[in-house]
Amino acid sequence: MPRNFSRAARARRLAPVVLAPAVLAALTLAPGAAMAQQQPAPPTSADAPAGEERVSATSPEAAFDGAAARKWTISVEPIAWYASPSGKIRLPASGGGGGGGGTQSEPKLSVLNVDSPRLSPAGAVRFRLGRWGGAVQGFAFGIDERDATLTSGLVLGDLNLSAGESVRTSLDIWSAEAKATYALVDEARGTLSDGRDRVRVRLDAVGGVRAYGVDAEVTRLGASTGANSTSAEETWVYPFAGARVDLLLAERWGIATEVTYGGWAGGNSASGLDIQAAFTWQPLSNLGVTVGYRALFSDLREGSGNERFRVDGGLQGLFAGVVVRF
Repeated sequence: MPRNFSRAARARRLAPVVLAPAVLAALTLAPGAAMAQQQPAPPTSADAPAGEERVSATSPEAAFDGAAARKWTISVEPIAWYASPSGKIRLPASGGGGGGGGTQSEPKLSVLNVDSPRLSPAGAVRFRLGRWGGAVQGFAFGIDERDATLTSGLVLGDLNLSAGESVRTSLDIWSAEAKATYALVDEARGTLSDGRDRVRVRLDAVGGVRAYGVDAEVTRLGASTGANSTSAEETWVYPFAGARVDLLLAERWGIATEVTYGGWAGGNSASGLDIQAAFTWQPLSNLGVTVGYRALFSDLREGSGNERFRVDGGLQGLFAGVVVRF
């Protein structure tokens, strides 16, 4: 089977693979959430025995007491991300020779015509129990068989290309991550007539691990006495940390911002800056919609010399999806 066809098929199959941990987490935690929701509410000032300190059920002090601290909350978020890649790429040569022995080039993705936006599958499952929470999140992005005519010579992996030659490029990028959160601040201000919080602000510390994979292939179009294609595939795994801020209005509208950074140093190194901002509207208690923007910037390196594989750039764009809560 031709490689380009198998790459396209693999890209289409990658989305459910990336999101499988999210579905598994939802199925695992949902029974616990249902049981927790059946627990009795913490005593209010009217229920407290004489002589004991009485705490309002809506006060910040009660937010993590009794049933509130034992209740799982889970949200499943299938998302469509209209993401566009940017940056530059360097492909490794077989045996370190390079295309005819030349120094490897690092062209911009726009030179290879693989910088256009694509609607890509993404998603997350988020869960919380008291001050502790977490999430599993992933996406799959792919551009297949994009043609470009070079305006200057390049050395890409095993290819020594001249100005005026045409190439065909495919690029697949995927990511999966798991993270834990802890609420440093969780405060409610005001109560509506139906008991909902008027305003709630939460500040979470975030820490986790991200896997980031890149699969690239460049093929020379037309006859040649040298190599006709070059490719590379690698997966990087690195830790990250950061913070998330949620502003909830009447438990119906929400604004969330999350910023994380992580990586490791060395010859085979990786670093990533992830910025996410989202607005959520929840007209029903267990169903809502979300829209936002995500920018994920990475500098990923593997190998050395002419055998180095490097991706230095980012994926960013608008996203939209639904939020199902349990």
